[in-house]
Amino acid sequence: MRGLSRLRERCQALFRPQRPPFRRKLLFEALEPRLLLSADLNPGAGHAPQPPGALVQTLESEPVKVNMAAAPRAIVFLDPTLREYAAQFGDANVVVLDRERDGVAQITEFLERQSDVDAIHVVTHGNADGADVGDATLGGSTIASHADQLATWRDALTEDADILLYGCDVGADSAFLERLPARP
Repeated sequence: MRGLSRLRERCQALFRPQRPPFRRKLLFEALEPRLLLSADLNPGAGHAPQPPGALVQTLESEPVKVNMAAAPRAIVFLDPTLREYAAQFGDANVVVLDRERDGVAQITEFLERQSDVDAIHVVTHGNADGADVGDATLGGSTIASHADQLATWRDALTEDADILLYGCDVGADSAFLERLPARP
């Protein structure tokens, strides 16, 4: 019993509100006027003639190709009781699930309008039966009933995307872990 209460305390400590890290506010100020100074002795004369014997090298520039890869896109699906943690997920798109509706269906509906998602994070409460997602439980005994919905998530993801579940004791259900697909 003592070990179980310690585990429960550790789990609850993970979901306690914490102060956000120190952030500086952006401050925009006008700079002083800038002057461009030329090193040319006679700027109005045009190009000065080259002295005889001067070494002149002409460089032809090639266009520079810049690969502007988009920043990784992450979507966090958050249990409504953990709403105060939404600000801690940085630039990720945070979606707070409705506790009265099937969470797997909510995630599926949201992902139908998305593409090129690099990571899905489901942050929720859990127990030995699985993760509480909205009013549904996603675990070993229920994953088969959600298989069709889970398969459609692939359409919104990139080739090497991750789906991450966060919740106390979610991994305790060995049947759930066995049924989760894993790609090498």
